[in-house]
Amino acid sequence: MKKITKQMALNLRNGVNRKDGNTQVNDNALYLHGNKIVDLLENKLLVLNSRGWRTNTTKERLNGVLEMFGTPYKIYQKNFQWFLFNTETKQSTDFFDGITLNAF
Repeated sequence: MKKITKQMALNLRNGVNRKDGNTQVNDNALYLHGNKIVDLLENKLLVLNSRGWRTNTTKERLNGVLEMFGTPYKIYQKNFQWFLFNTETKQSTDFFDGITLNAF
């Protein structure tokens, strides 16, 4: 995990607003290039969204958040399509924008 991803995921988890380069945490949300890619809801749910930018950087930031929050999920790409892999059940499903997962 890149240093900026780790720091911003930690800031999101701890509720600290901060901007560093192209990534920002503000009001329980993570932004990349001004696009909200993660929303941490009050009921401890994570809402993930690529905003149509299915890039390695977007995927890396989303995976950093999933790891920092201790989820069993990881996003990976195969043949230009994104998938969500559950490391506990070893099952994959299609990733879609707006997918909601338990944060803790």
